Amino acid sequence: MVLLQAEFLPALLPSLDQFIPDMTLLVVVTWALTLRWQWAIPLGFATGLVLDLINPATYPTGTNTLLYTIVALGVGLLRQPPFSMSVVRAIPITLCAAFSYRILLLLGQEILGYNNLQFKIILQVILPVAIIDAALMLVVFVVVRALSQIGAPRE
Repeated sequence: MVLLQAEFLPALLPSLDQFIPDMTLLVVVTWALTLRWQWAIPLGFATGLVLDLINPATYPTGTNTLLYTIVALGVGLLRQPPFSMSVVRAIPITLCAAFSYRILLLLGQEILGYNNLQFKIILQVILPVAIIDAALMLVVFVVVRALSQIGAPRE
């Protein structure tokens, strides 16, 4: 999945690189929704680390590691454990997680001196990509949840 995100999707959609959905983020959100938070946080950390190591020129090393860990922690702690997580409930959570991830990424870029934190960028890029991510969650959630039932224990 990380190779798909880092290499294949940008090559497939070179003129739309700012609108590429974040498939690895969707996997991390699905893990945080379906696995115990003790499993989801290290998996989010590892996924971000691998993405940082495969594609180091995109952001400073460690950015995706930190942000994916924060997303896994936030989604994992906010979900309601006694209920089965359905794909319908996962979509608004994904929308919020994808939007938050990208806003935090913009804040990090602003700290580093880039002038990307603008309302126009939030409205024309961040929001549409978060909506695309939420729509793709319909497929990703079902597939990742089915594959995750093989390994780690549930709550």
